[in-house]
Amino acid sequence: MFQLVIVIISMVVMIVVTTIPSTIYLGGQFRVLYLNAKGNIFLDLIGQQQQAAFLAAINQINNKTDGIYDDLLPNTKIEFAVDWGQNLLNSPYPNLYFDGSMGSFYIHNGLPDVSLVVTTTPYETNVALSEIFIGWDVPVMTCNSTRTEFSHGLNYPLSLRMPAAESFDAVALASLIYNYYKWEKVSIFYTTDTYGDDCYHEFTKYGDMYGMEYLSIHAFPTSTTDFRSTVDKINDVGSTIFVLLMDLSFAKRFLSSVYYLGMLKTGTQLLGTSAIATPSLWSDFNKEDVRYIMEGLITVQNSPELYFELPQGKDFVSLVNHLPPTITIGPDGNEICSNATDSVGTALYYFEGICVGYSDLLSITADQIDPKTMMTYEAVFAYAKAADQLIKSNVDVNGINIHSYLANSTILYDNSSVGEVSFSRGDETYSYFGRGDRQTGHIYKVLIYHYNESEVNYNDTSKFVTVAVWSSRDGGFTCRREIHLSDGSFYLDCNKAIYRTADRKRAIDHQPDVYKHLSGFLKYFYTIMGALIIFENIIFIAGVIYYRDTKTIKNSQIYIILVVNFAILIGSVRPIIGAMEPNIRLCQTQLFVEHICFRLLFGTVMLKLWRIDRIVNATSFKRVKISEIYLLKIIAAHLVIFIILLSIIVGTNGLYIGTDSSVKSNQKTLIKLCKGSNSSSSSIALLILYALEIGYLVLGAYYLFRTRAVPVAVNETALVGPAMLGSIIFIVVAVIIVFVLNLSAQYIEIIVNVGFIIKLFFGSAFYNISKYLQIKNEIRKKNEKAGLSVGFVKSSQVVPSIIANITLTPQSPDTDDDKDMNYMKQLIIHQKDYHDKIQSIQNYINVCKVLLMRLADEEDASSLNASAANKYSMDAHINDPNHTLEHLQNVDIKSLPVSHYNIVSSKDENHSVEYFV
Repeated sequence: MFQLVIVIISMVVMIVVTTIPSTIYLGGQFRVLYLNAKGNIFLDLIGQQQQAAFLAAINQINNKTDGIYDDLLPNTKIEFAVDWGQNLLNSPYPNLYFDGSMGSFYIHNGLPDVSLVVTTTPYETNVALSEIFIGWDVPVMTCNSTRTEFSHGLNYPLSLRMPAAESFDAVALASLIYNYYKWEKVSIFYTTDTYGDDCYHEFTKYGDMYGMEYLSIHAFPTSTTDFRSTVDKINDVGSTIFVLLMDLSFAKRFLSSVYYLGMLKTGTQLLGTSAIATPSLWSDFNKEDVRYIMEGLITVQNSPELYFELPQGKDFVSLVNHLPPTITIGPDGNEICSNATDSVGTALYYFEGICVGYSDLLSITADQIDPKTMMTYEAVFAYAKAADQLIKSNVDVNGINIHSYLANSTILYDNSSVGEVSFSRGDETYSYFGRGDRQTGHIYKVLIYHYNESEVNYNDTSKFVTVAVWSSRDGGFTCRREIHLSDGSFYLDCNKAIYRTADRKRAIDHQPDVYKHLSGFLKYFYTIMGALIIFENIIFIAGVIYYRDTKTIKNSQIYIILVVNFAILIGSVRPIIGAMEPNIRLCQTQLFVEHICFRLLFGTVMLKLWRIDRIVNATSFKRVKISEIYLLKIIAAHLVIFIILLSIIVGTNGLYIGTDSSVKSNQKTLIKLCKGSNSSSSSIALLILYALEIGYLVLGAYYLFRTRAVPVAVNETALVGPAMLGSIIFIVVAVIIVFVLNLSAQYIEIIVNVGFIIKLFFGSAFYNISKYLQIKNEIRKKNEKAGLSVGFVKSSQVVPSIIANITLTPQSPDTDDDKDMNYMKQLIIHQKDYHDKIQSIQNYINVCKVLLMRLADEEDASSLNASAANKYSMDAHINDPNHTLEHLQNVDIKSLPVSHYNIVSSKDENHSVEYFV
């Protein structure tokens, strides 16, 4: 029994919940009558149209057999009541008749609450209605007022609006600027009153969405009269696109002031809302200044009348033309007014003895229909759609739910006389601004102040001409063809519009681009330094050839020296090219110069150090022979590889003339540069080049470290080492600076040129001067040999200075090598200080290394094995970590190997000991 009761209760609840209301209630407030100053009553034809459209929409929805949205509210009928307001002149609020139809919804027995009031009355009336009906939780949908104050959701929480709010101009303006004119950088000027603040909010909301950049934003109290700081700021940021969000009176003062302060220069563009699209804007300007202040000014203007050009609008005109008349002519010729009433019995077409109906609408054309009439029609369908969805969702059809649904939904009526209708849910961050405002279905004209008497025939009151149309439905613009209208206005082909620019074309959103060329100082510096490097190395090459028979030049390998200096000559062209205006041929030449110079310079130095390491640090007794010709072959082979890789880059269009840019005060400065493309083949070739060059540096540093102890007589580490290490340090530091400071390509180019100059000029100068001093010292020693006592001396050979600190007693001309070496052993034995013993042994090792290098170039090396043995044995003693200073006393000096070479000394104690083979 209990379960049966539960089932019955559940069924009853379901029946109650799913009950479909048979009737819902809609109110209408229209200005059908108005009073003039004398108290006479007149008909308001627009109000008549709006009421007729309101009633026509209700009849179509209630009629389920006419084929017009018969599935909308299929089981529910709309009941309605209509009230009229009298617009008393010079009075902010008209008399409202709530004792009749509208009030009857609340006092008539048996009728529930009305769920929406549709009104076409002015803003003040809408305010009054909203304040009255909010107490009954009834929303008011206005089809007339556009005042921005009505958009503040906190002040009017149950308001809905069909026409575009005044502030919606800013939405159209933002879309026009970004989507049509393609401007992304603007300066905004707005007043801090309600209108200016609201327009600024709407503009920046959509501007942020588009990604606009605001170069400057200027907010003005409406009392502002001094705009000098504003103009200074504009000059600093270099803005050219000015957006005006202000009312007419302030715009007059602002434009006049900034014009005389010089802000409205050629190339700037003014844009504003419809508040300034009126001839009264320039009525107070000096006649001579009007053109220069206003020329090319662009505004947007809400133009719902253009809706009648669309298919939906044409359908609505046809609908109005077919409405049945409410005034008929009787047999006696008198007018008979329709006695139709609303749902509570209030007459719809008769008021205090006056018939307010219409006899014939067949002749009405689109330009005779007020756009608010169609909005009234759409409002009824929006209400019906919302009610239908609430019923289907088992939600009560009341004012709160109707408003909530409409403010959060998009209602589409395609293929009919009703367009797209959607409302904003409001911006929570800005007092719920826009809550209930219609967002779609708005159409705007794009107007431009056109001043060209030779092309356009118009009077002083109609200089704003239409060049395009914007629709909020898709945000698209339609360029108008040129049409002259009967009222003297016309549409102008948008391509013929004239702007405030030198060429009369549309402005750009930045200052004109400027191409920057290399400064005169850098041009002269690059050229002079390149020439100095060439001159310096030509002189050195001549000196190398002249002194080619000296030991200094022979030990340095003359052809290797010439290759290095040839690389420097090639590299000296790099800064000279950098001083020229780039073109594709220079870019290609520069590419070859950079990499070939790098290859011949650092690659050759690396091979030279590799040769020294292979000979001196060899652990085998087998002779190591690496000739100069062999090195030249390796250099040539690598050079061929480089040329092939460089040819691939050039042949696959891997280079092009690009630009690097910097922006200051909204002006882009461009400089032409050589740049590389992203083609796969050229990228791969370039990566291989860089890998080889990094390999040269890394291997060069490695061999530099391994040959650091080789005597300077046969090793140029002391000369080439600083250049190579300096280059590595320069490259690493330069890369870090470029990435940390995010330097542009222009500054990278400067760093590269300066790097070449420092490396080639100062590096080669250091090397060349050092070689010159060595040659000079060698010649000096040869000239002093007349005073030397030599044993078995070959006059063509010079003793290395590394053993200069060994003091020996002159030796007898005995050729027994064992005696000579025993003498060396005794010298070491008699050293009392261990540090001195180590130094003597190290000197002995250095002598062996010198011999190895010299013998490597000799054809006869009969004694080389002994030298290699000596070197190997001594390294084993000295380099073994177990043989520390403390262990040196345990070294058996007598076991040191015997040398096959003689050490002789000069009789003059002021001269260094010389060593000869």
